[in-house]
Amino acid sequence: MDLRVTARHALRVTHRLAPPLASAGAAALFLSPVPRARVWSIEREALASADVRDVAVRGATGRGATVRAYHWGDGARPVLLVHGWQARASRWAPLAAALAARGLSPIAFDAPGHGDSPGRTTDVPQVAAVIDQIVQDTGPLTALVAHSFGALGATLALRQGVPAERFAALAPVSDPEHLLQTFSRQLDLHPRLTSAVRSRVERHLRKEDHTWRSLTVDRGPHDPQIPVLVVHDDEDPVVPIAHGQRMLAAHADAGELLVTRGLDHQRMLTAPEVVQAVADFAAA
Repeated sequence: MDLRVTARHALRVTHRLAPPLASAGAAALFLSPVPRARVWSIEREALASADVRDVAVRGATGRGATVRAYHWGDGARPVLLVHGWQARASRWAPLAAALAARGLSPIAFDAPGHGDSPGRTTDVPQVAAVIDQIVQDTGPLTALVAHSFGALGATLALRQGVPAERFAALAPVSDPEHLLQTFSRQLDLHPRLTSAVRSRVERHLRKEDHTWRSLTVDRGPHDPQIPVLVVHDDEDPVVPIAHGQRMLAAHADAGELLVTRGLDHQRMLTAPEVVQAVADFAAA
């Protein structure tokens, strides 16, 4: 039986009998990126050529996490690539090759609970903490590139002071509420249960000195004023293009929007025109 069908049934029954237990279970599931994505055949060569390292993430937000990171190039002009929800670093293989060909040093990592990194859960502040840790190890970034959910973590990292000369956001999620509403629709949650999940995640975030609203892309205190490229497909069924437009509005003085057609949410990562545009932007 499909995992979502099983979870939907279990949460529906539990919500009737024990609402607090249902909200706890749903919140845990919301933060759990299951199932883990597999490496695609077209990505294996790129992974095999990478320098693979395990990065220990220190600090309260990182909570002692360890993540698997992949480095290409000689370390000069680093470009950090941040994948989306239920994805993995290998999804960046085409872009990593294009960046390396331009003399840049791409770095990608499997977020906690993703790919080959340990853990069962992850959240936006934790992704931001991983970004911060890698940059502490590599030095300032020539560019930061993020896809989908990863754009929330990347934006938060930039606001918290991670140094990057440029930022590219591909099909970015602009508000965590979108993630919750998508999750709620997939599991057909009762509105009261959805609200309870939001409250539980909010309490979880407060332990990391964040709030639900503070994770949106246009909330301060220090929005980065760096060149930004937003790439979004006008037919994206997962994250509507309005999210990309909101990301652009948060960088109105330094932003550019590239609208694609027919690439949906995932295929833009391998589309030659997108790979070239992002690589050229990062190398500029």
